[in-house]
Amino acid sequence: GGKLSLDECFMKCLDYAIVGIHKECYGDEGIDKNTDNLIACMKHPKVFFVSHPDDGYTPLNYEHLVKAAKEYHVALEVNNSSLIKTDRLNCRENISKMLQLCMEHRVPIILSSDAHDPDWIGEVTKAIEFVDNFGFDEDLILETINMIKRYNLDIRTVTMAISLRDCIDRDVNSVCRRIRE
Repeated sequence: GGKLSLDECFMKCLDYAIVGIHKECYGDEGIDKNTDNLIACMKHPKVFFVSHPDDGYTPLNYEHLVKAAKEYHVALEVNNSSLIKTDRLNCRENISKMLQLCMEHRVPIILSSDAHDPDWIGEVTKAIEFVDNFGFDEDLILETINMIKRYNLDIRTVTMAISLRDCIDRDVNSVCRRIRE
């Protein structure tokens, strides 16, 4: 817990990173430890976003998370996929709590599809509806709405669309060079 899954030698090759808890590979350590672990990852200078901090199966202290997001200049995500899935515990309540705190502390969010299927790339209708119905301050939504409307560009799509197969090499420096090329 509290460690990035990529080694620093790979992190330095990235323009930015997205961190998040996935219950498939992270065991719930309780609300305080889960939050501390996520915040520890947010401290990395390449981390710009926290993905779907909404699943109650790995509960978070949203007051601490939002304050840390402000301190480390990290945006929190609201995504379409979370709002469609039925296996996320207290998802809507958790997003609402997070959004309220983000408005109070002036912490930005991003909207994305978190598409797990190519047909869903750029689909953020549910996320937009949710933040609109909540009355969330649009000034705190990073340019994701304009990116999607004008260019059909989904911030999480960028991470999905990159294939690194051609970058494989035993030498880390060669991998980094190939990623940049």
